[in-house]
Amino acid sequence: MKRQDFEPNVQIMSGKEQDQQAAAAPNLPGSGASAGTSIDGRRRAYFSAPLVIVLVLLGGGALVQGPLERWLEVVAHKEAVPLRAALGSLDREALGPYRFVRAEFLTPEYVEALGTDQYLIWTLEDTREAPDSSRRQVHLFVTYYTGGPELVVHRPDECFRASGYTLTEFRRDERLRIDSLGGGGGEIPFRIVTFRKTGLFQQAELSVAYTLYCNGRFTVSPTEVRMWTTSPATRSAYFSKVEVCFLPSPGESGPGQPATADETLQGTGELMRYVLPLLMNDIWPSVAAPGALSSR
Repeated sequence: MKRQDFEPNVQIMSGKEQDQQAAAAPNLPGSGASAGTSIDGRRRAYFSAPLVIVLVLLGGGALVQGPLERWLEVVAHKEAVPLRAALGSLDREALGPYRFVRAEFLTPEYVEALGTDQYLIWTLEDTREAPDSSRRQVHLFVTYYTGGPELVVHRPDECFRASGYTLTEFRRDERLRIDSLGGGGGEIPFRIVTFRKTGLFQQAELSVAYTLYCNGRFTVSPTEVRMWTTSPATRSAYFSKVEVCFLPSPGESGPGQPATADETLQGTGELMRYVLPLLMNDIWPSVAAPGALSSR
């Protein structure tokens, strides 16, 4: 047996050949090249563009969450603004030719349906009118609402229909000049609507005039009231409704004729010369009350 049969099969390679073999060898788990490539891939996955965008949005949402919640709370829930005096304390002796006849008080069920316990229902008598005049007996109805998550606008357009009246097609918006108001007077918007009630043997019509006073402004639009009372610019909100109608005067042969729409509008303008200054100066919150808007 020859000696070379027992010698180990050792192949001596040059440095260049060793480098070429290492480059051709596969990357095994745990090798340095494989570990470096895996770390770089994970780093790119963790910091991809969509992930960065999501993180930015989440961070921004966390920053604005508190201010947004406070803003929504201001919009949804308004602070109450109390009256300066109760509606029932309106000065009866300062109504000029209108004589106080009586005050009416609602049952708890009606108060709940009305949505407020701050109201005034007075019957007045215009002493300048003849006993059988359609404008002698005056019905004055004032309500006040403030605070809470939502202020519901109660108007005769809806309330009279609940009492069995039918709203006719007649509706007119007018601006009444009230010279007795401060600042040289002003034109106050009023809406006049006519209702019809059919009885067994007769049919009667009744015209009603009303205005809404909301956060220092007059309007006849419930949409404007909702807009002003939910405005994020105000922390408090209030509105008041002033409603006037003329009741048929009793006569020898029964109730007389009710006032027409034109008579109701004219009579309302005369009554408001006395009522509105009293409400604005003595009863309603001042225009400068917290959250009130500027008068127009």
